[in-house]
Amino acid sequence: MPAFRRPLFAAVAAAMRSGKVQILAGPRQTGKTTILKQLAADLLSQGVAPARILYLPLDDFEDELSKGEMSLRAIIETFSEEIARTPLASGEKFVFLDEAHVHPGWAREAKILHDQDLPVRLVVSGSAATDLLAAAATHLAGRSVEHVALPLAFGELLLARLEGADLHAAREAGARMSDAVVTALEGDTETLSKVRDRALKGLAGLGPRLRADLSAYLRRGGFPEQALKGMSDQDADSRLHGVLDQMIRRDFVNFFHVRDTKTLERLIRILAQNTGRILSERRLASDVGAAINTVRNHVGFLERTFVVFPVRALQASAAAQARLPEKFYFLDPGLRNSLAGYGHDDRGQLLESVVHSHLMALLRSRRPAAAIHYWRRGGDEVDLVAAEGPRLLGIEVHSSGTGLRGLRRFLDDNRGASGVLVSDAAPSAPAPGIVWIPPQVLLLAQA
Repeated sequence: MPAFRRPLFAAVAAAMRSGKVQILAGPRQTGKTTILKQLAADLLSQGVAPARILYLPLDDFEDELSKGEMSLRAIIETFSEEIARTPLASGEKFVFLDEAHVHPGWAREAKILHDQDLPVRLVVSGSAATDLLAAAATHLAGRSVEHVALPLAFGELLLARLEGADLHAAREAGARMSDAVVTALEGDTETLSKVRDRALKGLAGLGPRLRADLSAYLRRGGFPEQALKGMSDQDADSRLHGVLDQMIRRDFVNFFHVRDTKTLERLIRILAQNTGRILSERRLASDVGAAINTVRNHVGFLERTFVVFPVRALQASAAAQARLPEKFYFLDPGLRNSLAGYGHDDRGQLLESVVHSHLMALLRSRRPAAAIHYWRRGGDEVDLVAAEGPRLLGIEVHSSGTGLRGLRRFLDDNRGASGVLVSDAAPSAPAPGIVWIPPQVLLLAQA
């Protein structure tokens, strides 16, 4: 097993002994199976007997399960009696079920096992995330904990590569930055500014490495195989095309019953080309050559499978938000580049998308009640706004130190709000209420 442990590993490990069913969902090839096996290895290191741990890829038994020739209960009972050699109701056991979505009745059977208060710690994973989470919502409400595995964040990837003092410095800077971004949402930009200065000083020797690694991340993205192995850009693009093809051919066709995959493929490519841009449904329908309802349904499918993330305009009411077009961010820069191509001019667009995904993960972990919007007034715009009740944090992403006009107007229109400029170069003059942060420093923040 890889020595590197994602923060998600720690979250699942901590929740396992709660007695609730742990659900690990997410797109294909994002490392869910690795996390399951790391959890099993961690139990072994704690002295849990191997015979009390079962790892089972359910897709190996898809036919038997779908035909009702095998049940989850029968599997676990056989494991308990023949391998653990204890009655099912005696002795704690750990069961890891990979690709659980192939079994139509997994959630219903898991509910029965849970309600019988058996000493079975159940962890399930699945790439058909919508199917998995929908089944859990129906049968396991209040009985499960949901975790989402997305591609590696930039900070995660960096921690997987660094060693020694460099690793310690990056980990410390990331932890401080995570806390400081959250406090900035509460209006404390002074702490964020101090944390930035401390990080720049502590990471001074890593500056060129961080910038180079960020450029590589914007090109290759965070899917573990492409990010961690030294393959060529062409090979990485080819593998990522395969990931997307699996999503379309299996998840969308099997779960959403999409028959017109050509329209879906065109829509995905257009969204990839326009990541971070405001797109109306009417424009999308025109570009794709399909009815608005078809586009609306397909965008919903993509959102529910974590391929795209729509962002609504910041407005006073939900009704006002619904009248305005949305921004769309793509799951991963590498996957986007494999579809739309990559050029140096794409850096700003990709950087904005990456900042969105990192901010989304951080808020989901630390401020689940917060939402992400964009802001626009006339010709002025702020790329991202983290909003929690009346608290607002505007974030503008640029490849240079320019771009303060939108943030200034945003702060003028929203008294008490704070602003962050994410850019490679600092602005020529300081701006009250706005903190400049280099992207490679901000992206060290961990969920």
